[in-house]
Amino acid sequence: KNYYKSVNYIILFNEILIKRLDPNKYPKIPIKHPISFFKYNNLLEIQPGKTKVLMASLFDPFLLMQQDKNIIGFGPNLLGDLDTNSKLITSAVRKNKRYQQSFLDVFKANNKVNRALRLMNKTNILGKFIPDFGKVVAQMQHDLFHIYTVDEHTLNVIENIRRYSKEKLKHEFSECFTIFKTFDKPFVLYLAAIFHDIAKGRGGDHSELGEKIAKRFGRGFNLNMEDTKIIAWLVKSHLFMSTTAQKMDLSDPEIINHFSNFVQNMRNLDALYLLTVADIRATSPHVWNEWKASLLHTLYKATSRNLAHRSLSKDEVIQERKMAAAIILKKYSLVPSDYQRLWDEFGKAYFVRFDENEIAWQTRILLPHLTANDSIVRVRHGTHSNAVEVMVYTKDATALFSKITNFFYGLNLEINQAKVFTTSHDFALDVFNIIVPLVSDTSYNDLFKKIETDLTTTLSKELDLKKIKLKKTNQALHHHFVTEVTFDINKKGQYNLEIITDNKKGLLNLIANEINNFGFSIDDAKINTLGTRVEDFFVISSKDNHVVLDKLNQLSDSIKHKLSAKDS
Repeated sequence: KNYYKSVNYIILFNEILIKRLDPNKYPKIPIKHPISFFKYNNLLEIQPGKTKVLMASLFDPFLLMQQDKNIIGFGPNLLGDLDTNSKLITSAVRKNKRYQQSFLDVFKANNKVNRALRLMNKTNILGKFIPDFGKVVAQMQHDLFHIYTVDEHTLNVIENIRRYSKEKLKHEFSECFTIFKTFDKPFVLYLAAIFHDIAKGRGGDHSELGEKIAKRFGRGFNLNMEDTKIIAWLVKSHLFMSTTAQKMDLSDPEIINHFSNFVQNMRNLDALYLLTVADIRATSPHVWNEWKASLLHTLYKATSRNLAHRSLSKDEVIQERKMAAAIILKKYSLVPSDYQRLWDEFGKAYFVRFDENEIAWQTRILLPHLTANDSIVRVRHGTHSNAVEVMVYTKDATALFSKITNFFYGLNLEINQAKVFTTSHDFALDVFNIIVPLVSDTSYNDLFKKIETDLTTTLSKELDLKKIKLKKTNQALHHHFVTEVTFDINKKGQYNLEIITDNKKGLLNLIANEINNFGFSIDDAKINTLGTRVEDFFVISSKDNHVVLDKLNQLSDSIKHKLSAKDS
């Protein structure tokens, strides 16, 4: 922390020094204000010797910059005076209604909110005016996926939210751009961003502690109850949407109903979606990808439909999906009598597990192979650029998941998600969403043929489990990371298994093999990579329910032991 504080000081000192040493002469344009502000070279500046006078109008420089589109920063005198005055911010200053209103006006401005807050942080005013924020300035997060200090990450979140407002950047997230345009009070998003990680490093749940800080801020700054409520709710809930999208089965109507009940209304959903996307993108360039974007978008759309109409029962969802899939299949000259037997054999649970587009594709492919002796493997492009969807249909067998993950491991393909389903006539229908490396020199046609041919052959062979060598990433080598393995029983009588550890090549294969070795089968998997940290989530089950708790504890201990062993 001391190191990063020193870096911040050196950056400020250098900026002041370099601007003072600029040999160029610029015209000075006076600004109408009680204090002698003026513009030069697109910078806002103050006459020397005005440090004490500036204290009475502490936030005016930031507001003046926001109001003038040509001002891009502050001159050296103003930067130095603001830093000096930051040391004079006392409890009385923080409670002063005039200061509070000016501070909030910075957040409510239409332009340069991010730039103003960055300058406020650079000159140490932000951390002095909100002491709780001051505690996280220069605080590093040693968690393998945040690569910024907490204050820098927070300002990055606000910058990402601000990007939604710009027409020229709407191609980045067109939906976020559209939602933001209609959101009535953007300043609540900026304030929620300020507080979302403000309790990091205090121990306990930073979301709940942050909620209390946000409520205290709202009361102290006389925000109305509605604004305070949504800011505090966003702070408390800021991880829930990403957790739901990346760990839960979004095709399950119960999951969507639960999330809809949680957000309650479209305004909350819009705000949480905007904050979540901005937050994930602000952790590291390596954490955000199109897969996460598609998951969040799917959850947002499904919840929007649910809130607009009503929560559908499972039977209603099944009926809707059947009708939607039938419309798609009709385009391929298929009528219900052609595939009714296949749908009957797959059972009702199948239509909960997959959406209408997946159902239509799988029905077309599997119609001639309902009871095939040979495995059927088919590949198609996924929902985004370098994603591929692989469907495996075969007679259910022990260690099937391990065979498949070992195969992808050999091809250096990363699995994002696996939907594992067993039909009522004991066939496995597994769908894997995988990422193809962008640097791959193999064409998609060649890759699809290779997967379909070689994986079909692999499934017919006995599983050859060679010793998997795990190798840490370079970043993980410099961190002491304790692997966490947790489990609990879900409503369906299955077991949720979550593994949080540092990323290693071959990790998924090792975990899958361990699960199989202890007599469990994998019913679902969500593979969540956050930079060099992973949060893998499995739904597993066992036919032997008598000793399942002992086996789960043994499985947990074994995974921890193997993942904590030295690289081999």
